[in-house]
Amino acid sequence: MKKPILILVYILLITGIILCITGAVNDFSTYQYLTGFVLFEIGWIIVFVDMLKNKIHNKQFWVLSMFFVIPVTPIIYLIRRESLLSTGEIK
Repeated sequence: MKKPILILVYILLITGIILCITGAVNDFSTYQYLTGFVLFEIGWIIVFVDMLKNKIHNKQFWVLSMFFVIPVTPIIYLIRRESLLSTGEIK
């Protein structure tokens, strides 16, 4: 991913999480939760496709983590993406 797209995905994921939390606090009565969920899912799909497309270190761990630790994994992956790509190419 290029730098502007990476920043956009960060914004999608973080905004999605914040809107989901604030929507849940407001008893799901507003559209904040739904909007946050949709934004987060768009970011999640982009990160998941990036994981599958690139050669990364411990790909199985990251793919499984995307399903078991849903809110945290995409953000951690994006933070560690450059080091995962460089170690994945060695294999």
